[in-house]
Amino acid sequence: MERLFVALPLPDEAVERLVDLQWGLPRARWSDPDQLHVTVAFVGEVRASEGAALRRTLADVDLPPVSLVLRGVGHFPGKGAPRVVWAGVEPTPSLLALKRRVDQAVGAANLRQERRRFRPHVTLARLSDTPSARVAEFEATRSLFRAPPMSVESVDLMRSVLLPEGADYQRVQRVQLRG
Repeated sequence: MERLFVALPLPDEAVERLVDLQWGLPRARWSDPDQLHVTVAFVGEVRASEGAALRRTLADVDLPPVSLVLRGVGHFPGKGAPRVVWAGVEPTPSLLALKRRVDQAVGAANLRQERRRFRPHVTLARLSDTPSARVAEFEATRSLFRAPPMSVESVDLMRSVLLPEGADYQRVQRVQLRG
């Protein structure tokens, strides 16, 4: 069994801008720069044969590059103690078209599709007992964060390996977006 998800890799300029945001929260476990991404679809635990079927259907994704716009910061969950801080990703038409096409590929591989509403974001940190007031301050000081539009020319199938110190993400397949 392997735990899979489909993600947009981030251009170096996006990673640099996001790393500049990663400070100022106590007890935050900041995401490593090489692990920053936008999850397009979480697939979950699959058998080897299911993973192979997904690799085949994803290889058929034929869309143009995606316009990526990073904007704002926030946290999850909306109620209760904050557990994750994130940078927002605008749901551009090209990103939403990719999401639909990836969902079709997941369905074509006979895998269950995620039911949660698509809220594109980049996870900046996971929190452990970080005071809500500090999270509010973090968000207020970064509320005007915005990066210029960038083009993302590939989508990745990723494996998530859960470790005691957090998840390690490994690329399984890269599909070029050519359209």
